[in-house]
Amino acid sequence: MAMKAALVSSLSYRPKLRVLDEPFSGLDALVRDEFIGGVLEVDALGQRTVLVSSQDSDEVERLGDHVAMMIAGVLEIAQFALASQHRSWSDEGSVC
Repeated sequence: MAMKAALVSSLSYRPKLRVLDEPFSGLDALVRDEFIGGVLEVDALGQRTVLVSSQDSDEVERLGDHVAMMIAGVLEIAQFALASQHRSWSDEGSVC
């Protein structure tokens, strides 16, 4: 419940840059999908930048239009990607 409250609170502010570190971990799939939709909707209105750190490639695929992957603390992959484009990632690294 605390995770949901923190996420809702973060969406109420309108910063130019929003940083979310593993924002949907611990949420069930239905709630996670609702929050991902909320992040996309809120930030599309103001064309804000959202930096999401996640190891869940499904989240990254839905949220990201610019994607970077770090392996052992080193930026290995950085690319522009459309949200609708299918991407596959190695399980070795963290996706940002």
